[in-house]
Amino acid sequence: MADNTNAAVTYGSYLRIDELLSLQQPRSAGPEHDEMLFIIIHQVYELWFKELLHEFDSRDAAARRGRIAPRAAHAEADPAILKVMVAQLDILETMTPLEFLTFRERLDAASGFQSDQFRQIEFLLGVKSEQAIQRFPAGGRAPRRAGTAAGRADVVGCLSRVSLARTLRRAASPARATGDPNL
Repeated sequence: MADNTNAAVTYGSYLRIDELLSLQQPRSAGPEHDEMLFIIIHQVYELWFKELLHEFDSRDAAARRGRIAPRAAHAEADPAILKVMVAQLDILETMTPLEFLTFRERLDAASGFQSDQFRQIEFLLGVKSEQAIQRFPAGGRAPRRAGTAAGRADVVGCLSRVSLARTLRRAASPARATGDPNL
């Protein structure tokens, strides 16, 4: 979407609501009532995965510059996002197995385990698997991004290294222990 400075920004134009609402494309005839629920919940999961990866990337960049404190406060959002994601399961569980089966066959081999963003998050949290990368079709975005995430230091290790470096710097130079979170 081009930045048109002449057009007034509205809620709908900024969030691209029309485009967003056109992305739910049930495959079943009718469609089956719960297929729309299934699609929306999984699309929302992917959006939350995108936000978690954005937060991890931001903190990683700050940590590489030795600046953990400005991004550490944002880490509080991660558990809140995860709580929302888990709560979505309560909604998904309102669908009975029989209702799911009314459209499941149209999904062929599709599965949430094919989410490359989910795999990236796993890798960044330290659960890395070359087999998971090999399951993605070669040459696409998914194996490239998952491979990049697998090669990066995990989030916990990164935070630990920055914290240790800051502690060692302060121990070596008591004059620097000013309480400035950006040291």
